[in-house]
Amino acid sequence: MDRYYCPCCGKRFEQIGNLKLHYQISHDLNYCPICKKKYKSVAKHSQMVFERKNCCEHAILYWLSAKYDRSSGLHKKAREIVEKYLKGERKIEWKC
Repeated sequence: MDRYYCPCCGKRFEQIGNLKLHYQISHDLNYCPICKKKYKSVAKHSQMVFERKNCCEHAILYWLSAKYDRSSGLHKKAREIVEKYLKGERKIEWKC
């Protein structure tokens, strides 16, 4: 059973790591589908918005677009948000 979905294209994955890999390979890492703007690094942009405004959607984008960092508490918090929102039925949809 595919548990996690991509908020951009709806493709489903059994493992959360495969979702992250799919996003990084298949979607534009310089475009924020939430703000609808191009950035030099969407990972840095989404991290900043997540930290400043505690925005769940930017937390998801940060986790999907950033390199894995086991030591980062922020990265772990973002993963928890991904687990909550991208599991099961499609609740979040972005135009990518």
